[in-house]
Amino acid sequence: MKKITVLLFVLLSGIAVVGCNATAADTVFDSNGEIYAFAAISSASLIADAPSAPLSMQTAFLLADGDEPLVTDEIAVLNDYLNMMERFLAPAGGFAFVEGVSDRPEFEHMITFTSVDILGEPVVMILYYNEEALSPEPEDLAETTTEEPETTEEPETTEEPEDTEEPEDTEEFDEETETALTGVLVIGAEEYVIEGKKEIEDNEQKIEIVSKVDEDNYVTVVSKIEEGERKFEYTVVSAGVVVQSTEVKIENEDDEVKFELSFLQGGAEGAYVFKRVNEDGVDLIKIEYSISEGGVEESGEIKIVVNVDPITGETTYAYHVETDDDKEADIEEEREDEEDEEDEMEETEA
Repeated sequence: MKKITVLLFVLLSGIAVVGCNATAADTVFDSNGEIYAFAAISSASLIADAPSAPLSMQTAFLLADGDEPLVTDEIAVLNDYLNMMERFLAPAGGFAFVEGVSDRPEFEHMITFTSVDILGEPVVMILYYNEEALSPEPEDLAETTTEEPETTEEPETTEEPEDTEEPEDTEEFDEETETALTGVLVIGAEEYVIEGKKEIEDNEQKIEIVSKVDEDNYVTVVSKIEEGERKFEYTVVSAGVVVQSTEVKIENEDDEVKFELSFLQGGAEGAYVFKRVNEDGVDLIKIEYSISEGGVEESGEIKIVVNVDPITGETTYAYHVETDDDKEADIEEEREDEEDEEDEMEETEA
């Protein structure tokens, strides 16, 4: 399992998604069920790639020497997220969630995710889940019963009950409701336990999903919409310690899904925009980036293709970096498939 050598950190701020379902501002997801599935799939990928060192022990961002691009120190981290994002960076029409009738009696809902990876191979994953509305606290019920006799004490006019009905409706609309989510994500022969909750308060919604191996190894994902873009905030816990925190923004641009990875690490910060493109008949992933630390800034482009070993069939990512000031670098990193993830999950469980 790879060690992440660059600290990623994003402060988790207020969590708000307007409305009860995915909104018009959300151009990628059509329902809460699709948000659940995306969060479950992406978090399961991060569990397999989770670093073992806690945030305080991970090596800080290091400035590259000479003519080597600064971003080369980030490639190991980007590779973990690329393994996750490749499934969602499908060409137009190749990325779909289908909600259907569950074929497992213990689960009410089933969502099938289908996509095509960069080699043209089909990707299929299934999320089974149940949702259960949690009952309001007994104290809240007691408060509503004490208000009823007070309204009957004033029978003088018929206008007063009409006035009192309006705030009662508003209070019911603004009441906090909570729904529990439990399920399993099926990826090949492996199953991941999924837990989560949905809270609505003052017409604002919070969605939180936890994908876990056990109580000490899990990923928490919090979803929100901000400025018309869907955001997912990830916290990765390994051996009971937080080892990674970051944020991914998702939007639909010209019928293509675009991902932006953001991080803040001490005095260093950066942003990476992932897209899948076809250049000269070759499918590849392109990353536009900008990073800065200690007054040093760098921006540029990274192009990634998949290399296949003709003998073993193993695949790797080949990164070609070009900075805006004409520095270049070529780096090769591991590319994981479903079998690799299952092997790493077994190692984590052991």
